[in-house]
Amino acid sequence: MPRYIALDYGNKRVGIAISDEIPLFASPYKTIINEGHTPVIDTITEIIEKENVERIVVGLPSYYDGEESPQTLIVKSFIEELEKRIEIPIVTYDERYSSQEAIAHLKNKKQKATHKKKGLIDQMAATIILQGYLDSLK
Repeated sequence: MPRYIALDYGNKRVGIAISDEIPLFASPYKTIINEGHTPVIDTITEIIEKENVERIVVGLPSYYDGEESPQTLIVKSFIEELEKRIEIPIVTYDERYSSQEAIAHLKNKKQKATHKKKGLIDQMAATIILQGYLDSLK
């Protein structure tokens, strides 16, 4: 059965979440170091093939009032490059509060948001993005 992945694209790291096969539930998958569009897209391509992914959800950042931020433009540029190399659908989902929710979730689990845990925060933010997207499909 096909799955979905979500990306929390950041300048330093990209958090990735994956759905179950139904798809109803999102789970953290991995964090990759952002060394440029090409290596990130290469890794995403490998994940698509390995996990039978049929859709990518990319968190689209913006200011709290919904206006585009400089990071919005960076993510849109990444999506344009991704669309050139990936043939499956790519959709965006509002990620305005995903990082804050991820930090709060980890604090509830008694995991500090230290430097070592930033990759986990990115994965959790991607999970929140993907779960929000999956819930919006119901």
